[in-house]
Formats: sequence, structure tokens, C-alpha cells
Amino acid sequence: LGAAVAADFRVAINISQAQFREPDFVDTVLAITAECALPAAAVELELTESVAADNVAATAAKIQALRQHGYSIAM
Repeated sequence: LGAAVAADFRVAINISQAQFREPDFVDTVLAITAECALPAAAVELELTESVAADNVAATAAKIQALRQHGYSIAM
């Protein structure tokens, strides 16, 4: 990027229900943010309520995995 950003810079990413349902969603997030050299602490993933209502156990597992890697989740 070349430009300096504030240490507390964060990026919010809207996640669609279709994206979140992908079986490799967590791995995809990890790969893309690594490729962009974007630390997990700088990322907030925004999920809609419909994502949370769809397959609660799988949703909870993915959210837990993302949090363990340092990502923030917003609904």
C-alpha cells in the first residue's frame, strides 16, 4: 500500500449468508487476510441475523474459530 495507517485502523467486511455457508469459509478468510497482510485484530466480520439463524451449531463453530484467530464478529 505504501501509505501509513493508524495503529488502530480496522476494516469491516460484510459477509453474505452464501459466503458464510461455504465449508471452507474460515480457511478462506485466513488466506485472504494473510495474502493482504491484514492482521486479524484489524478485521471485523459483519454477519446478518439470517446467518446466525441458519444452522446454529455450524455458525457457532465458525464464529468460535474466527475469534480464536483474533477476528471480531459483529451482527
